[in-house]
Amino acid sequence: MMRLLFFLFTLATISSCITSQTISENRRISNCDKNFKNDFSRIEFHESLLNVNNKPKKVTEAKFFCLYSFLETKKIMFDNFGKWNSESLIKGNHHPLLIWNGVALLKNSSEKFTIIATGEETYNKETYASISVLDEEGSDALATESEHKTELINLFTNLIRNTNHEDEGFYKVYLKQISPKKWKKLYSTESQ
Repeated sequence: MMRLLFFLFTLATISSCITSQTISENRRISNCDKNFKNDFSRIEFHESLLNVNNKPKKVTEAKFFCLYSFLETKKIMFDNFGKWNSESLIKGNHHPLLIWNGVALLKNSSEKFTIIATGEETYNKETYASISVLDEEGSDALATESEHKTELINLFTNLIRNTNHEDEGFYKVYLKQISPKKWKKLYSTESQ
């Protein structure tokens, strides 16, 4: 009798482990097959209406899908060009756009750009981080006819592929400003 009980207990334990593994696989945050740590699955270009410096602006949004974090484009901008100049909210997006003004992005040019970074991660949809770029005249630098489009996409692709995910500087600054309660929970015990 004791062996039968032991056998049934073992069988029940193994069955529950198998079931929990199946459930966790079905609870992926996004429907990407894989989220890449220093890469992405594809880039799509979408025309979007964004609120840039308190003005609605139609721009091309380059969306990088299935990457490490929906905050990726914000992090690469912070890591390479410092803190953003302003924020803007989009209806339906849980996180603000971060906007950098007057950034010299290209090595062989003195032109300064405005960069808008955002992203989204929702249950059972694809994770993406996006970037939009305006030139000094306010024109869409990622538009199909833009002379800078290829060079800018190559730049952001390289920045994503060379991100240091161990550096938490961006997350500390971002959370402290955007989500103070979460920042306090995660970082308030560290020395300032």
